Amino acid sequence: NTRKYRAMLKQLGLDLWESETPAVPIVLGSKERVYPFWKALLDKGIFTVMSIAPAVPAGKDLIRTAVSAMHTDEQLERIAEAMAYARSTALPGSNSTMRLASVLSITDCSCTATRKPLRTV
Repeated sequence: NTRKYRAMLKQLGLDLWESETPAVPIVLGSKERVYPFWKALLDKGIFTVMSIAPAVPAGKDLIRTAVSAMHTDEQLERIAEAMAYARSTALPGSNSTMRLASVLSITDCSCTATRKPLRTV
C-alpha cells in the first residue's frame, strides 16, 4: 500500500520530501497553502494533520499523512480522488483533473464510497 500511495501522490505532482516510510508528508510550502488543502481533504472525509513552521522548517509547511496495510484498494482510490480534489481546489494553477484517471488506475479497483471518514494520519 505504501508504494501505491506514494505513486498516487507523485502522479499528482505532490512533494513528498523524499519520505520512504508509510508516514508520508505532503510538502505544500506555506501555511497559506496548507490550510485550504487540509480543509479540502477534510471536506471529502480524509483526516490529515497540518504541520506549519516552527514545527517544520520555514518553507516546508506540510500535511502529515500515513497509509497502512489495513487500507483497502477502495480506500486508496477514495484518497486519490480526495487528493486530486484538494489539489485542484486549494492549489491555484494545478492540473490534477487531467491526472486523476492515471492516479486511479494505480489502485486497480473501482471506487466504493463509504460514509465513515478514513484516518490517514
